[in-house]
Amino acid sequence: MIKKGRAPNAALTYASAGIGATNHLAGEWFIRAGKLNATHIPYKGDAAAVADLMAGRVDFGFIAGVVALPQVKAGKLRLLASASATPGRGPTGIKTLREAGFKEFVAEPWNGVMGPAGIPAPIVAKLNAAINEIMKQKAVVDRLAAVEQYPLTGTPQQFTASIKEQSDRWRAIIKDADIKAE
Repeated sequence: MIKKGRAPNAALTYASAGIGATNHLAGEWFIRAGKLNATHIPYKGDAAAVADLMAGRVDFGFIAGVVALPQVKAGKLRLLASASATPGRGPTGIKTLREAGFKEFVAEPWNGVMGPAGIPAPIVAKLNAAINEIMKQKAVVDRLAAVEQYPLTGTPQQFTASIKEQSDRWRAIIKDADIKAE
């Protein structure tokens, strides 16, 4: 696919869950990092994108594991690589894009717990410790993994730094790709 997408007359297409979605931004990052000729095709969610991927109406997409993996297991979709930071997630033998040569590539949606500014530091520390403890429980880890979600725990400072790093990266990609909110 990469070889085909680098051809001067290439006209690959890639699906996303919609303009500005993480998988749209990941696609823009990927085509720039891979020097591919590809056009973004936005959908209203991953499920609609997967339908067109399976039908061959688009060439590739960055699709949430919970949506894509049932189709992969059914033999209707082929998983090429993972955009995870952590090797070994998803089906056995699938490399991350980092392992495949895209050294900095990580595109993982995330969720976090936040509150209003000014929460006293001891309360933040207590909540953070409790959440980190819960996220280590095997039952929680297993339940999340079943829907291709993985706990990422740490300190409030690490979470803040991660948000800043990702915001800076996505801001640069949005600017470079000239993505406009609709």
